[in-house]
Amino acid sequence: DFAKVRRGLTYTPMDCEKRGIRVLRSSNIEEDRFVLHDDDVFVRRDAADIPPVKVGDILITSANGSSQLVGKHALVEGVTDGGVVHGGFMLLATSPESVFLNATMSASWYRNAVASVMMGGNGALGNLGQELLETMMLFAPHCKTERDKIGSLFGSVDTLMASREAALEKLRSLKKAMLEK
Repeated sequence: DFAKVRRGLTYTPMDCEKRGIRVLRSSNIEEDRFVLHDDDVFVRRDAADIPPVKVGDILITSANGSSQLVGKHALVEGVTDGGVVHGGFMLLATSPESVFLNATMSASWYRNAVASVMMGGNGALGNLGQELLETMMLFAPHCKTERDKIGSLFGSVDTLMASREAALEKLRSLKKAMLEK
């Protein structure tokens, strides 16, 4: 009831080009944060035959060689309308309450649920089925106002963590430069 989930674009190397439609992959999620990279994959516009990703969607890794990365997620932000799709090893959850939903997916119940049903093993590609997310039970406050407050609180914490991480990275760079001199 909280979200619609859909699988991503399957494409071939022949579909790739320097510019075009950006394809989001697992590398676009770093510690529950959405990031864009200069070396992201781009495909021809006519190869991107799925609905585009929108700001506020939740990007989820559904398959990966490392089972620890399956299920990682991030709230999409900073993309242009129609210029981005998600890749075949990704799922996209669209919800009117995406901030709340993304925040709850950072809790241990989500990680435990993903680990308990993940397919793969013995060198196989870890895989999170779309059906699991569509049928997963989410315990949430009945009141939408309370869900909005919870989402807002954890969104603020995520923003604070990101700014602190950026400041820490600047200090690391400064330290490195000073040590080199």
